[in-house]
Amino acid sequence: MPLQREVFKRYTVCFCAVLSAYLILVVSVTTTVDPWRVLRMPWALESLEEYRDFSDAHRTGKAGLALDPEGWDIAFVGSSRVENGLDTSYEAFGKKRVVNLGLAGGLIDENTAMGHFLITKNPGLKTILFGVDTGDLTSLADMSSSSDFYLSPLAAGSSGMERKISYLTSVRALTDSLAVVTNRIKEQKSKYTLTGQRIGKLGDPPPFREFIVSRKGFYQSQARAFDPPAESPFNSKKYEKLAGFLKAARSAGIKVIVFVTPRHALLQIHPQENAPTEAPWQRERLALIRLCEETNALPLGGPEISLLDFCTFSPLNTQALPEPEPSDPPFTAWPDLEHYEHQIGAQILERCFGSDAETIPQWGVDVLAVGAGKYFSDLRTGHEQYCREHPENVAWFREVIFAE
Repeated sequence: MPLQREVFKRYTVCFCAVLSAYLILVVSVTTTVDPWRVLRMPWALESLEEYRDFSDAHRTGKAGLALDPEGWDIAFVGSSRVENGLDTSYEAFGKKRVVNLGLAGGLIDENTAMGHFLITKNPGLKTILFGVDTGDLTSLADMSSSSDFYLSPLAAGSSGMERKISYLTSVRALTDSLAVVTNRIKEQKSKYTLTGQRIGKLGDPPPFREFIVSRKGFYQSQARAFDPPAESPFNSKKYEKLAGFLKAARSAGIKVIVFVTPRHALLQIHPQENAPTEAPWQRERLALIRLCEETNALPLGGPEISLLDFCTFSPLNTQALPEPEPSDPPFTAWPDLEHYEHQIGAQILERCFGSDAETIPQWGVDVLAVGAGKYFSDLRTGHEQYCREHPENVAWFREVIFAE
């Protein structure tokens, strides 16, 4: 027995020594590299900043950007349409500190969590540009469980201490730290700017019409602007989360510009009718109007919410499809029907923050100022005009997406 106790004692001492050495090594690496910018230790290497690519820990990394100790003046929040298309270096911002916190695949559930986190961590924040995608309020989809959301600081109710330990000592943290170091050695810079905007192409799709056909199922799930309520029931939980965020922002004195993100007009057409009696996504748009008006009516003290709609039938949304040729190039402004390039993003920022804001017809419609009646009338008129001016595009899309 004494011999067994001695062996066990030596084993325990060795195990604890090895474990301690491992933890010291891992903590030294993770705090020095800080791959997701969530630890913010004074000794973290600034020389690695351009190589911190948080693609595999997207929510954690974007939350890390929100934690910048210098704070932010303006923030963009939304889905990949925000992340890919809005440039934080827009010249009208001047010396203001601007961050793009768009989340790839982010829906209202995650985006409102980002909004709350941002408000809490940035007491000097002045403005949030908050993108809402058509279809989100009539969808049960929630990407939280398929992303790293619940491992990120955005997940309310989970243990902050447990997360902090995982950021220091987990295999995931060590692996991503080594990936950053490898990127530095290979001079492979991040796919994200230091202010969170994704740079570079989403990919090189095949000829555009072929690309649409290849993703028929996805576009069927997106082109549902005229679904009856039974097929796309209203998501009251998302509505309440959005309402809670808007109230919190106004209470904190932050200006929020809610904007309906641009998509190509084809994703708003009726399956059969050129002149439907309702506007595209009318239920969702009515809900957004009601929410913004109700929030503005509350005695919360902060600036009133603005509501701008960029998902209309303006010339920027109605570019004709390329001809069906083998060398068919992609759109000049649209890598697909739902993401827009920077030239369109620049028009969004000009409408929201610039001085020359009224130069494009039906672009960034100030919904609360225009009023619901004219707003929906203009959408119906725009739908009819688009179908009349682009009959071949509309017929082709209906045949591909809506035909049985």
